[in-house]
Amino acid sequence: MSEDRHSIVELIEALQTGDFQIRNEAAVALGELGPQARESVPALTRALEAEDKYLRSHAAAALGKIGPAARTAVPALTRLLKDKDEDVRGKAAAALGHIGAEASVAVGDLVELLKDECKAVRRQAATALKMIDPQTAARYLGFLPGLRRWFERRGLEKPS
Repeated sequence: MSEDRHSIVELIEALQTGDFQIRNEAAVALGELGPQARESVPALTRALEAEDKYLRSHAAAALGKIGPAARTAVPALTRLLKDKDEDVRGKAAAALGHIGAEASVAVGDLVELLKDECKAVRRQAATALKMIDPQTAARYLGFLPGLRRWFERRGLEKPS
């Protein structure tokens, strides 16, 4: 077993059996490994349901860093968009964005999140929409003011 593979297995075990701090540190460490930690996706997905909001947040962030290989976590991440904690909602949105087109089933929920009371969550939802479905993002977010003025100065119509 390679050293990296060995440490991933140990991190997954720590994520599942460690105390509060160990579980959180394991989630962060798995995220730092990025796509290389794809085998941790099922354990990280289960961690999304933890009572500990910090663990839910760290697990969501780790899944985002794993990227498209974490596509099986999309339904669980989509559920987290309604979490009571704003940091968790934002991390879930960001993770869906990093998973990309594979997370297109979450577009409707991300559009809803554009109305969140927290500005940072709205921003993360907007960024995720742009990464997953640029056309829908343009429809809901409109053009940036500077780009709109550029089109107007040239007498052009903005693309729809």
